[in-house]
Amino acid sequence: EEKQISLQQEINIRKQIQAELAQSENQFRSLVETLNEGFGIVDAEGRFTYVNVKLIDMLGYARSEMVGKKVSDFMDKSNRRFYKKQLAMRQTGIETPYEIHFTTKDGRSIATIVSPRATFDADGRFQGSFAVVTDISAVKTTEKALRHREQQLREKTLRLQEMNTALEVLLRKLEQDKTLIQKRILFNLRRLVAPYLDDLAESHLSDR
Repeated sequence: EEKQISLQQEINIRKQIQAELAQSENQFRSLVETLNEGFGIVDAEGRFTYVNVKLIDMLGYARSEMVGKKVSDFMDKSNRRFYKKQLAMRQTGIETPYEIHFTTKDGRSIATIVSPRATFDADGRFQGSFAVVTDISAVKTTEKALRHREQQLREKTLRLQEMNTALEVLLRKLEQDKTLIQKRILFNLRRLVAPYLDDLAESHLSDR
């Protein structure tokens, strides 16, 4: 009878633990499914074991098309190489956020910031990781537009500087030409008009 009571108590404890685990899992799912950021869990081989609605929407795939697939399957060649290095870093416990591009189902490339966290078992063996994924494509587009605008402004500034330099040269040339014309006018007056004035002065004419 004591064994039965003990067994029943153990069963009750197990049921309570299972209920608490189920409640905790429901709270977790409720939290991550309502996140405004992408969220994914991957195993030690880099395969998705869980993706939330936001990450599904970001990449345009169905959940069934993502779970069980490698994260690198949703990247182009260069980003796959980069992700492979990042996965190796997770295995050593390095959890620095990084920027990487995913390829959507319709072939678009989206820029993201991935904030990872590695998981290990009790013996310190790498079990995988989970990460928050933030879409920064809009920010990148704005940055690109700003860089283009800055380049246009630099080019316009350079053209204005060149125009100012040309105007300065032109103004100096005009001043030089003006001085030269004045000298020529004075020279012609002295050469052509002055002799007649001298002749008139010696002619003893009346003032009239």
